[in-house]
Amino acid sequence: MEGLWMKSLRVGVGLLGKEVAGELGVSAETVSRWERGVSGISKVVEEGFLRLIQDVERVKVLREGRRGRRVKARGDSFLGGSVEFR
Repeated sequence: MEGLWMKSLRVGVGLLGKEVAGELGVSAETVSRWERGVSGISKVVEEGFLRLIQDVERVKVLREGRRGRRVKARGDSFLGGSVEFR
């Protein structure tokens, strides 16, 4: 996956770079490097990212949390095997 494609998908679902970073367990700067094409994106991270943006409920929780709402987050890791594609 190329960085600009990743950014387009992220923006398309309404997530901030720091939200994606938190879900993938990396820094916001790392996400920025991927999106700018400075660093390559591993297959594991790519798969985790794709699972994240396809998880409508998780995306909703992240976006709602931005508005100061206290929402209990699910404990799934998007780099682990517990979440399946929908």
